Amino acid sequence: MRRLLMAAAAAGAGIVLAVAAAGGTYASLNSQATARGAAVLRAGSASIAVTSGLVLASSPLYPGSTTRGSAVITNTGSIPLRLRVTGLALTGTADALSNVITVGVTSGPAVTAATCAAPFTPSWSGTFVSAAAAGELPVTVAAGSTAVVCVSLTIPTTAPDPAKGRSAAFTLTIDGRQL
Repeated sequence: MRRLLMAAAAAGAGIVLAVAAAGGTYASLNSQATARGAAVLRAGSASIAVTSGLVLASSPLYPGSTTRGSAVITNTGSIPLRLRVTGLALTGTADALSNVITVGVTSGPAVTAATCAAPFTPSWSGTFVSAAAAGELPVTVAAGSTAVVCVSLTIPTTAPDPAKGRSAAFTLTIDGRQL
């Protein structure tokens, strides 16, 4: 009998050692809570307005010259918008002058009407003959804020003689893309 007791004690000690060696504490915990009050989700609005139209220098263009101007765009929506050029179109008939004009556009956080009057490197450019794809301008306009957009018109030195004395009216389309 003593032998049986010793064997049972040894087996019990082995089980205790096995459980102790495995270690750890195990539990399955679960908790829930109900939100108090209603959650509100509000949609933002995206809209821009030209608050100061494009004004170009009144001096005549000639082959090899560029005229520059600026416009002010205001974000009248409630979310920030990235400005981009989405269209360039003549509002009149194409002719020798409109066929050679290059339109350049840029903007940025430090751009002012004064910086638009000086030579600048356009971040987007296109012609009336081959419209460029839409292009983002390097500026994000916060809700309620404004951005100055610079526009340049350039006539190359290779402009044909029939371009003399002509004029070109156009529409430049700028929109805002939600970030």
